Amino acid sequence: MEKSRKILIVDDDPVFAGLIAREIKKLGYTVIEAGDGEEGLEKISAEQPGLVIFDVKMPRMDGYAFFRRLIKDPETRDLPLIALTSLDLMQDMFHMEGLKEYFIKSDKMGKLLEAVTRYLPAPNAPA
Repeated sequence: MEKSRKILIVDDDPVFAGLIAREIKKLGYTVIEAGDGEEGLEKISAEQPGLVIFDVKMPRMDGYAFFRRLIKDPETRDLPLIALTSLDLMQDMFHMEGLKEYFIKSDKMGKLLEAVTRYLPAPNAPA
């Protein structure tokens, strides 16, 4: 079965999430948004995205708790995950837990988009 072309963005900053969503949509993906980890878990269950981009610092359920829930669940443990944050304080902890992609929000958008297409090839990419 082909992976879902949906990408879930979990971030409590709607402006930043909107900027990421706009760039990802240009590549042909469907984008779903959630404002925190709890809503993100609900959207994963309902929408079955092929990749999740999540902020580390969020209300109700922070990115680390969100990540831990996903990697412990057999249904979501293989879901490609990309963490975003304004601080790199937790980068080592995430990497020790097995997270492969971690970006600082001030990084260039191109790096994030490259990571997205590495895990989930863009629908609009040439064959």
